[in-house]
Amino acid sequence: MNCFSIKTGQIKSGALLLLLLIVQQASATSAPPNWSIDPLDFEFNMSLVVRVNFSGSPSNNANNVVGVFVGNELRGVASPISILGDSYYYITAYSKVYTGETLHFRVYYAPNDVIYPTPETVNFVHNSSIGSIGMPFWLNIDPNADYPPELLPILADTTLQNIPFDLVNLADYLVSLDGDPVSWSAQPGPNLNATIVNGVLTVTPVLNSWIGTDSVRIIVTENTPGQLADTITGWFTVLPDYGPPVWQTVPDQTIFQGDDFSTFDLDDYLTFTGPCHQFDFDVFPFTGSDPDPAWPVVAPGSNPMTVIARPLFADVQLAGAGAKLAGFVDGNLAGWAAPTGAAPNVSYTLTLANVGAGKIAFEFFDAARQYLYTDSSNLSFVAGGSVGTIASPYLDQLSPLLPALDANGVMTIAILDTSWLGSYPIDFIVWDCDYPDQRRDTTQAVFTITNDVRPVITSAASVNFQENACSVLYDTQTSDPNDSEGAGLTYTLAGGADVTRFAIDAVTGVLSWSLGFSPDFEAPADANTDNQYEVNIQVTNSNNLTDVLALTVTV
Repeated sequence: MNCFSIKTGQIKSGALLLLLLIVQQASATSAPPNWSIDPLDFEFNMSLVVRVNFSGSPSNNANNVVGVFVGNELRGVASPISILGDSYYYITAYSKVYTGETLHFRVYYAPNDVIYPTPETVNFVHNSSIGSIGMPFWLNIDPNADYPPELLPILADTTLQNIPFDLVNLADYLVSLDGDPVSWSAQPGPNLNATIVNGVLTVTPVLNSWIGTDSVRIIVTENTPGQLADTITGWFTVLPDYGPPVWQTVPDQTIFQGDDFSTFDLDDYLTFTGPCHQFDFDVFPFTGSDPDPAWPVVAPGSNPMTVIARPLFADVQLAGAGAKLAGFVDGNLAGWAAPTGAAPNVSYTLTLANVGAGKIAFEFFDAARQYLYTDSSNLSFVAGGSVGTIASPYLDQLSPLLPALDANGVMTIAILDTSWLGSYPIDFIVWDCDYPDQRRDTTQAVFTITNDVRPVITSAASVNFQENACSVLYDTQTSDPNDSEGAGLTYTLAGGADVTRFAIDAVTGVLSWSLGFSPDFEAPADANTDNQYEVNIQVTNSNNLTDVLALTVTV
């Protein structure tokens, strides 16, 4: 006598197992359901060894299929294996919880080309096993059985005043093992209205001012002589409305080349009193009118280099119809490629011909936006070498700026291309965590880098003056990319402890003592009587940009 058992999907037997097991694959003579499951979607599993009875007799049809379900969700599937002419189903059932779910079974019975429910159920327990070859777990098909409908629990719905409850598609909560047609009805509590149209439940408060919790009793009834039915209660709550998130103006920033954008906290520009909100941002890849570069095909030749790359504009993966990425070595086209995959897994596989040694540069043509990007890289051509994989491609960042948002809502705008000049709009999005679709707001700020056209006072910040001297007290000197004295530059006095002791020529920047004043070393007239006279000189150019020098005149 041979003994067989099934534990977690493994078949264990005596020495004669190989002689006794005859495995037959099911043939495609019928049309079984397209049941499939991804075990990676689940954390826990258990195993079952199953056989099937039809009207009290074992069914050994090779085309039968057994499915395991929780509600209407497939949790396991198996086709039969024949052992000495008897069909067994080795099933792994999956769950996202360790224990507690109830497993139901459905059998595709190939001779009738029909899916039948069975009355048997199993309580899911992780790592457990049910049935063996010697004592299988039997599923019993009764083609004449009438099974009652079953309603799964409806999740409680909580909303705010002025925000409607979600519509409830009752079919998502109905388990009908025999597929009999059904009718729906609803019995709302005194504070709610409830209607069901085409199986969709709509619940509204009787009064818009109402706040509280009430219920709706939902009944499903089969349209059969037996009128089998099930009922369930759903709970609906309305809370006081605390208002949507609303942006205040996020200020634009304009800086000159060489400067940095200021870091800022998005919460400083938000008005919201709700319990939870989240931020995000959107950037906009450049658009233009560049023609298709129409790069010719480059034969890879011997010892090419493979580069698998992903062009990015900040966090946007660049692809689309007509998009292409080219690699150049020392200025020579070495190869180009079109995209494969879809976001978030876009990549371009470049086979770069051995056209010479040197650094690799990239050009990317965004056909949808008619824009051609150029980008240097730190990669060097290596004959026969490779960089990047499909899973981890080389990232070719084409955005001149790189916005980043941390978990606390703080934004930083890094400058990646220090030669870039232009304007870069960013949309900032905020939403209520609990009502992300109904409660959200968007605003935009523009971040601009321009040429530095500021004036700079270049003359010394201190000067000595001999009392009673007839020489010029101080001649302000300024550097400006566009303007000059008498042609765009204007000088003024802008404070300082002793500003009343001075005058300045607005055109030439020549500083003098104020009318009627002459310093006396023996009788200091400066603010702190130390013979050091302090004054601020300001220069303004035609762009209304300024520079200020704090000047000290020592007598």
